[in-house]
Amino acid sequence: MKEDSELSSKRNLLIVVSMLLMAMSVSGATLLEANTFIFKIGFENSKGLGYLLFLGVVTLTIRYYSVAYQYHVQLYDMWANEMIRDYSVFGYSCDDEHWVTPRGLLSNIEIFSRGFQESQDEGENARNEFVFKYEVLGFFRRAVSYTSDCGDYYSTERVSLNSFKDGWKIGDLFQLLMIEFKYQSAAFFRRTEHLEILLPYMISVLSLFSFTFKSNIQILMQ
Repeated sequence: MKEDSELSSKRNLLIVVSMLLMAMSVSGATLLEANTFIFKIGFENSKGLGYLLFLGVVTLTIRYYSVAYQYHVQLYDMWANEMIRDYSVFGYSCDDEHWVTPRGLLSNIEIFSRGFQESQDEGENARNEFVFKYEVLGFFRRAVSYTSDCGDYYSTERVSLNSFKDGWKIGDLFQLLMIEFKYQSAAFFRRTEHLEILLPYMISVLSLFSFTFKSNIQILMQ
């Protein structure tokens, strides 16, 4: 459907003409004067036009989010993957006797706290290969999912970080959130893609805010 140029052109034309007709109806627009290339239009109900534009901004913001969602996921994966590889979050340390010990905040959780003996023979390596993914599920709701390569099969599990048991405490969660904030802030200021994706949302929210509280803003600016 996205590659059908004729459908796209007809759809856009229908939307534009429909919006113009709606704008003229809602705002009470009348053609006062018309020259060759200049049209003078009057609006009897400019407030109605404002409400129409307000609705248009809301609709376009939702539409923009649906298109930009795939890039939100990609940008999220960038900083989340960097964070989960941070040794202060989770990692392994190995001593001279090839004993591998988990370290970092997540090692406080019992399922991640088990050490193991690293075999010299790669074919008989006692360590399962774990692939971790940090998940933001909502306001202060966090989880870690991990895929374990057990040789013959893969197993994927999810551990809730809002369940305070098995050595995991609420203080550990807040410490993890501080690390998350550091990585999110670094990603926002160091990667231009973040600002390019988020800027339309900022302008949209500011425009809706200014329309909703325009009388208060005008009083403050006098």
